[in-house]
Amino acid sequence: MKMIQFKCGPEWDQRLITIRPKKRIGLLVSGGIDSTVLYHILKKHPKLVLYNLANNSGYASENHVRRAIGNPNLKINVIKENDLTDEPLGLDALLELAVDKIISKKQVDELYTASNAVPPTREFKTLEDLPDRTWRFDTHPFMKGPFLPLYKFHIIELAIKFKVNFGDTHSCSRNKWGMCGHCFACEERYWAMKQFDISEIDGKIVRGVYPESKYIISRSRIKYAN
Repeated sequence: MKMIQFKCGPEWDQRLITIRPKKRIGLLVSGGIDSTVLYHILKKHPKLVLYNLANNSGYASENHVRRAIGNPNLKINVIKENDLTDEPLGLDALLELAVDKIISKKQVDELYTASNAVPPTREFKTLEDLPDRTWRFDTHPFMKGPFLPLYKFHIIELAIKFKVNFGDTHSCSRNKWGMCGHCFACEERYWAMKQFDISEIDGKIVRGVYPESKYIISRSRIKYAN
């Protein structure tokens, strides 16, 4: 697969991203909008291997990932938490063990993750579950993070550009599946869409931003009240 290069973001904050995939690549998929969008960018690679971490928090199950991506028959390699450790570990520690296991299998030459930048905290009311996201991978040549310089609104813009239906993606840090509407991750999603004057209604993108206080939860999606 040849080099992929794209520009994304609103006019006041456009960023240029370059991806130079090797012969065999892997992608960690979580069911979130970030990894779903990155999947649609990389899906034409002839030797793309998908990995999902089956744990108690942070990553959705493989079936939820298939639902988020929109392909019920998608082949996903599941790495189970119980196969990695018997000790209670946080998500970051589990991911490190999962990456070590992927490296040991020698199935891929590099592993992609869709981690992205933490947005300016002054824009948010909820900071108690502010994520501590990785901001560089140059010390780990096996890992690739093309979205590291991007805010969530850059990824929303990429979803629109690549026609990715992200209505079933998962963004909540409190619910295993479905959105609470009040955690930092849910607020970040709302904030990102607001930069393009768009909202979600039953998983569909519509023009116009509804007041944050008026959204209600409808199944796995945020539904904005009229």
